[in-house]
Amino acid sequence: MRAERVYAYSDPLNDDFAGTNITTCRVGKEFRFVRSSLLWRAVSFVVYYVIAFPTQILDAFLPAIAAFPRRAYIVAGPDVVSIPGIKHLVMMLGALPIPTEMSAMRGFLDAISLRYRQNACVAMFPEAHIWPYYTGIRPFPDTSFRYPVKENAPAVAMVVTYRKRKGLFRFLKRPVMMPDSSLTPRRAQRALRNRALAFMEAVAGSKDQICYIRYEYKPKTDTGVPREAEGKEHAI
Repeated sequence: MRAERVYAYSDPLNDDFAGTNITTCRVGKEFRFVRSSLLWRAVSFVVYYVIAFPTQILDAFLPAIAAFPRRAYIVAGPDVVSIPGIKHLVMMLGALPIPTEMSAMRGFLDAISLRYRQNACVAMFPEAHIWPYYTGIRPFPDTSFRYPVKENAPAVAMVVTYRKRKGLFRFLKRPVMMPDSSLTPRRAQRALRNRALAFMEAVAGSKDQICYIRYEYKPKTDTGVPREAEGKEHAI
């Protein structure tokens, strides 16, 4: 007999179960996406490779394993730089927060281009919202795929699956997906998204995964999105 948590959702594209309740700060034109001073780079190296990398357990840091020994930079929501006291820490760990104002978009895009030219991994989570221990693949827009199309960069799809712990980790080489240069950028972006989604669904569906949190669809009502099942425990 074990307890299973059940979360209710109504919108697979926009519902979020992070439960952080963070007040998002603005990421505007003055935001510094890239720091180049020697001191910053030295401290960032220590934080990334000496402190965080050997002890990481979070999904958000898994691209660092895939990219090692290269650096990995993570495109994330502005919430990651909105927590008091850790803004500089998460930036040293490779966060690239999405701007909240259009005036910052040029700096954001330039930072992505720079990191790619530096042969770093630029990772994105196209589903965007956090669903802890979700074992499927939710639908997602093609927004994230504008970046590899713009840079004509290879895209490598990765999927987190959940299994009973056993043995040592096994690392497999993953094939890359290149944008189709014969298509317009918008069509190439959509095509790349479809190929990545198909791969992710195939991987997620082929694994014997452990269901720790179950997600149930609850349609919206006149009073809003129901959350009566969220966090509720059921014995199974």
